[in-house]
Amino acid sequence: MNPEKNRLMEQLLLQLIQNNDITSEYMQWAEHVDLDLTTPRIACLIEIKTQNITASYQQIAQIQSRISDLSVPISFNQLVILRPISDHNCYLVEQCDYFNKLFPQLNNSDIQIAIGEYFSQATNQIFLSYQSAKATLEEGKKYNPDKNIYCYKDFGLKILLNEIKSGWQQEQLKYLIQKLIKEDENGILINTLISWFENNMQPSTTAKTLMIHRNTLEYRLNKIAQITGLNLTKITDRMLLYIALHSVM
Repeated sequence: MNPEKNRLMEQLLLQLIQNNDITSEYMQWAEHVDLDLTTPRIACLIEIKTQNITASYQQIAQIQSRISDLSVPISFNQLVILRPISDHNCYLVEQCDYFNKLFPQLNNSDIQIAIGEYFSQATNQIFLSYQSAKATLEEGKKYNPDKNIYCYKDFGLKILLNEIKSGWQQEQLKYLIQKLIKEDENGILINTLISWFENNMQPSTTAKTLMIHRNTLEYRLNKIAQITGLNLTKITDRMLLYIALHSVM
């Protein structure tokens, strides 16, 4: 691709990841640069952790020169790659394999990658996929800062729940957790609850993670239920407590 066409392509990609609507102008633009907007793609966001602007910029440019996929830098340390997908059912495995081959020493590098969701029914799948990749990177760095690859599938619920972190709904949820915190001087109950959810509410694995007896775990969960007034045998109450916990974390 000649430099002028490449410049036009990058400008179009920036528009597509920033705007949800596909206008007639964008369609003509895509046709001019030979971009097929019907090709299934997902957005992957690469970020360089170092804050050295010059070094990050050079590293982003080097990565971009090594790949053949559509890509566009969005800052001195971030690059969006639009990866075509061939199998909707196993595209995450494909993408992880791709990046592990692209960066053989990924686990020991300063590179972090977020793989977005695929939105098959969306008019502008690129926009939604980029938004999901962006949110995935933010959540991934918050919960697992030492990891190098984050997938939307692992953080989807947390990301969607972020939308209720405002208004009276948040106040109601916050009140539920504040009652628990007030009665939990050493943070033992909160840590137990977090571990319980992280271990899919499985008693054996939770107790093993916390290095406590299952009877101790049951006692703590009963204490949590007593304080919050929730019945932790009911799926709706479990969901409410999970949402409340996430809303204040």
